[in-house]
Order: sequence, then structure tokens, then C-alpha cells
Amino acid sequence: SFDLLCRHIAQVDNYRSPDFDADGAFRDNCLNLLQVLEAGRHNPKFAVILTGTVFEPDEGDGTRPLIAFSPYGTSKGMTSVAFRTACDTLGMKLAKFVVPNPFGPYEEPRFCDYLMRCWTAGDTAEVRTPAYVRDNIHVTLLAAAYADLVARVDTLPRWSRLGPSQYVETQGDFAHRFAREIGRRLGLRCALDLTVQTEFPEPRSRFNTDRLNHARLGWDETKAWDELA
Repeated sequence: SFDLLCRHIAQVDNYRSPDFDADGAFRDNCLNLLQVLEAGRHNPKFAVILTGTVFEPDEGDGTRPLIAFSPYGTSKGMTSVAFRTACDTLGMKLAKFVVPNPFGPYEEPRFCDYLMRCWTAGDTAEVRTPAYVRDNIHVTLLAAAYADLVARVDTLPRWSRLGPSQYVETQGDFAHRFAREIGRRLGLRCALDLTVQTEFPEPRSRFNTDRLNHARLGWDETKAWDELA
């Protein structure tokens, strides 16, 4: 009797490794897919929202061709194709929500966590990939966009995609933005050392393209930075 399946989970173990098992992850991601979808087949309102990533092939915009960043990105791309094929076969609505680079409270130990550990220790943070152009987005804005998609899924066509976008800039520029916003709120000396980047094993530029209406979503940028600090 349920109306909506929000499919977010994916196999992500060791997802940064070039040895990531894309085939195995694809199998895990799509295990019993048709049987699960059959549970909602006779509900005319039934829909699926599938979370994707801008690291997949042919997502977002940037350096051409839009290849997968990694075997993990490949597994997510294959998962997306399988879900779209299955939903189309069963006559079901599918909306894809494409995630770029979220940051914010409770973030796993990644770039922003590294910056904060350096600055709270009084050290200078080194940015080793300052030339990459990425799409960093407050996780609270990302969540608001997701909730809005859920609320209006009934109005969407059979197949749709939303790729929320916020700060499209180099990682060096984003590091300076983060330093300004956090430094003035916490009184930290947020020192940065941007190295000269000469190697680009990942696409040099990749970002989402759907700009969000903050006011319509009820999202406040200043409040988001306050909460993060």
C-alpha cells in the first residue's frame, strides 16, 4: 500500500579505491529489484526516487566526455540504468536525485573535516587539489531539495532528474570560502596553503546544473553556516 520508494542506499565500501568491485556493487544495489518494485505495481500512485551521484557517467556538466570518476561511479551508473529499465518495464514513475559534494554537520572525515582539524590545532591546511572544479552544497540545502522532490513527485513526468547545485568553483576557492565563513564565526586563524596542482587523475571539472530557489525551499544560507560552525 506504500506510495513511494526512496532508494538511497548503495554499496560504498572502499568506494575511493581503484580496486572497488563495480560488478559486485551493481549486483548488491539491484538485488531483488523487480520483486521489490512488484510490491507497488498495482498502486497507480507508486513512484521511485533513486539517489545518484555526479560521479556517474553522463551526469552533470564539466570536462567532456562525462566519464565515471571511478569504478564506484561506474557501479552507480549501471544501477541507474537498471532502475530506469525496470521502472519503464513495469510502467512506474522514476525520479533521480543526483548528489554532488555535500558538506555540513555530521560529515564523514573528508575535506572539510581535515580543514577543521588543522585550524583548531593552529596549523595551516594544505589544499593539494585546488584546481579541481567541484559542486559543494550545504547538506541542509540538499535535504530541503530532496524533501521538496518527495512532496511534488505526483506532479512529475514518468522520468525526471534533479541535480541540485550550489557552489560551483575550484576547490581552492571553496577552501577560501570555508575559511572566511568559519574563521569569522569561531575566531580561528584559518590559514591555507594551496599547492600547484599538476596531476588530474579525476575529471578536472564536474558539477550539477539545477540551481535551487532558496526562498521557496525555506532555506537560509547564513543560518546554515552558523549551524555548521
